[in-house]
Amino acid sequence: MRRHNDYALGRGLELVDDEPAAIREVLARVTGYGPLQALLHDPEVEEIGINGPEAVFAARAGRSERVPLRLGDAEVRDLVEKMLHVTGRRVDPSQPFVDASLPDGSRLHVVIPDITRTHLAVNIRKFLPARRASGS
Repeated sequence: MRRHNDYALGRGLELVDDEPAAIREVLARVTGYGPLQALLHDPEVEEIGINGPEAVFAARAGRSERVPLRLGDAEVRDLVEKMLHVTGRRVDPSQPFVDASLPDGSRLHVVIPDITRTHLAVNIRKFLPARRASGS
């Protein structure tokens, strides 16, 4: 990032203002689940839902609220493929919906069009160890 800013400064290009945030974003895209990574790491978030490009929701304490994320169809499809890759599962026209467990124990449910109207529908119910232990 520092090299980028030095390069950009010398050529009149746009600078990265918040280097730590930019580094977190790059790492999330490369090693995690991109724009969803912050929600997945948030211990208060119980569930994440994606119902369209501007319809991304997070549930906290049983209350769902829209979050300020915009995810294009291709970006959602890439995230789903990345999540499913580690499970060995797939979703396609021959299998238009899938349920899978992510490595952290969270449950992933995906439905594709033509079962849904236009966009992939994605639901991630997070594995919350503290709640599981208290519910036993």
